[in-house]
Amino acid sequence: MSDLLVVGSVNLDEVYPVPELPIRGETVLAASSRSRHSGGKGGNQAVAAATRTGVAFVGAVGDDEVGEFLRADLTAAGVDTTHLVVKPAASGTAVVIVEQGSGDNSIVVDQGANLLLDTADVPPGPLATARVVLLQLEIPLKTARAVAERAAGLVVLNPAPMVDGVVELLDRVDVLVPNEFELRSLLGRDALIAPDEAAAAVREAPGYGDVVATFGGAGAYVYERTRDLVTHIAPPAVRVLDTTGAGDCLCGVLAAELAAGAELVAAAETAVCVASLSTTRSGARWTRPVDDAELDTLRSTVRRTVIAR
Repeated sequence: MSDLLVVGSVNLDEVYPVPELPIRGETVLAASSRSRHSGGKGGNQAVAAATRTGVAFVGAVGDDEVGEFLRADLTAAGVDTTHLVVKPAASGTAVVIVEQGSGDNSIVVDQGANLLLDTADVPPGPLATARVVLLQLEIPLKTARAVAERAAGLVVLNPAPMVDGVVELLDRVDVLVPNEFELRSLLGRDALIAPDEAAAAVREAPGYGDVVATFGGAGAYVYERTRDLVTHIAPPAVRVLDTTGAGDCLCGVLAAELAAGAELVAAAETAVCVASLSTTRSGARWTRPVDDAELDTLRSTVRRTVIAR
């Protein structure tokens, strides 16, 4: 049995590079031909986690060639797909538009078979034995809620995409991992969170568990609720090519490190380092293991700052 169980989505990503992201009503031409890759938040996070530890995945694909491709890709990455179920529907797909230069992206997801993932598809055995269960919200909320309630181990939730009713999950979540947009949504805020407001905003996050809030190039803010401590982890400097999937990489590595017994701040630091490295190449999935020497080099440039109230 794997120490980490990921329950979530798996999609086929169609990636279009563009000179600039289009604004409302604007048509832009792709800078080069589209590319196709395996994706989906659950799949991406499972693959990133598999570079650090053993991972089992629960999800749904369609009864089509895309589903076969998605299963094969997960298996090749070292993910246990025993519990990847086939549904009478099309597999999930996503259109990913990536801005050249900045690496920023916009994504539209057709959930397909992911919408049919049911509580009955999640076997009780792995839920009872996994040290960490990692969830996202590209699957039905009722399924995510049932998994969180039944999990015996630590529950880590990436509340993406934001959906109505997510707050109902938070009383069973041990570690919440929102990005800035998701944190603002949870707090009911429209305005951007300024750097000097980030620590206070993370402390205000709803729920009873710890929080690892990601702020893109500004790194992550880790709130240890029982200690009432916020630690800012500033990322290593890298040359950014494509930010697609960086958040998924961070979530997967964070969950893997927690499953291996790491403390929260140390796990978050490793996750920030690997996620930063993932932005130096194209594609939504990080599949390359990072050895200790490379990780130590990245850690040496990371800055940790404990922020008092």
